[in-house]
Amino acid sequence: MKEKFPKIYGVVLSKDGLSVKGEPFQIAGNSFEAPYLVKRDDNYYLFASNGSCCEGADSTYNVAVGRSKSITGPYMDKIDNYLMHSRGTIILLGKEKSKFVGPGHNAVI
Repeated sequence: MKEKFPKIYGVVLSKDGLSVKGEPFQIAGNSFEAPYLVKRDDNYYLFASNGSCCEGADSTYNVAVGRSKSITGPYMDKIDNYLMHSRGTIILLGKEKSKFVGPGHNAVI
């Protein structure tokens, strides 16, 4: 049976970005989609979306984050659970009385 969300992997690219160096490495489990990595100071932050995106007012879509000292992981939530087995630390979640339902799918512009 195909998983709804595949596991999140990273891969090292060559300096010109046109080829892969080495093997892919897993950085998060299968509860995420739309991953986005940001480096700030000495940490890497993996932002990703969880939940259901397309159920109208019943959508549970949200944005979560995990942090690591290395780009290859391990990425941890705020209570030190691995993102391999955790849904991350939720940082953006729609509320019943909010005008936004199911916020998710993030990027930095």
